[in-house]
Amino acid sequence: MPTYDLKPEISIKDYQDAWNGYEKIKSILPFTGEKKVIAIECYPGVDLEELENQLLEALPHASLVCSDDYAYDAETVTKKIQRTLTDDRVFGVMSHYTLDEFFPKAELKKIQQKIARFDGMTVIYGTGATIIASTPDVLIYADLTRWEIQCRLEVDVPTGKRTTLLKTRFENLNGDISLNGGWLIA
Repeated sequence: MPTYDLKPEISIKDYQDAWNGYEKIKSILPFTGEKKVIAIECYPGVDLEELENQLLEALPHASLVCSDDYAYDAETVTKKIQRTLTDDRVFGVMSHYTLDEFFPKAELKKIQQKIARFDGMTVIYGTGATIIASTPDVLIYADLTRWEIQCRLEVDVPTGKRTTLLKTRFENLNGDISLNGGWLIA
């Protein structure tokens, strides 16, 4: 009989080191003028504005590419996933979409060609950064806990408005938000 793994882990190939916090990450980033591609892959819900202010401002000479700018818009995503949306606010339906399905192939090709022409450092950041740059010179994973996402989604009951800074591609939430398996479902 199989047992539940209370401490699951994933082995990472070519692992060199891990750092925690903006100051530590800034201290190890390559600030030279040589051509480098840095991908900051973000878990959905990571505050990109905070990332820009706390980390990316320290790289004034880098070319910045936000993956959100190359992903499908909210309306297109909603149409794409319509068949998996349900009224079940807790369990819903498990979908088998992969992240690359939310990026138009033509847009990916254009930005990848543009990045290849950039000189110096290029930083691609956001959810899907590694869809745009699948083999970066440096890979950073920006994560946050499910608890943090839930705290960011707290709703002020009297007004029905979200009281936090969570940025999302889904503009028409109207306070109707749930978490399903760690994913933001609108």
